[in-house]
Amino acid sequence: MLTIQEIKKAKAGDKPRKLYDRDVLYLVVTPAGGKLWRGKYRVHGREKTLSLGPYPKVGLAEARTRWSVARQQDDPSAAKRAEKQAADSSTPTFLAVAKEWHTCQTPGWTRKHASQVWRSLEIDTATGVRFRNA
Repeated sequence: MLTIQEIKKAKAGDKPRKLYDRDVLYLVVTPAGGKLWRGKYRVHGREKTLSLGPYPKVGLAEARTRWSVARQQDDPSAAKRAEKQAADSSTPTFLAVAKEWHTCQTPGWTRKHASQVWRSLEIDTATGVRFRNA
């Protein structure tokens, strides 16, 4: 089992190093000096890895707690991916924000100008044109 002192003393080397805790939870010490919590598990005979966060943002006790919760799921990576997709779907799309902005701006514009601006937004969105910060 890992201790906090061992984690703090862990130094970067030429290659990534794994410091194992328990229940196949480990800390990866990268060559750049980063420390990342990971857990190993198997789904249908295939080995998979779940990232639990960076040390010290995620401490030893929290990493153990996150890992024990994750191990109770059939496929922790799939569950994490589903959570992330649900969070991303609640973020408004560019087109939704543009429509709201256009609706607010339209009263001060002529009908022709409003139509041209909206058409421009539709074309740029459809062609995948990216906007830069000016």
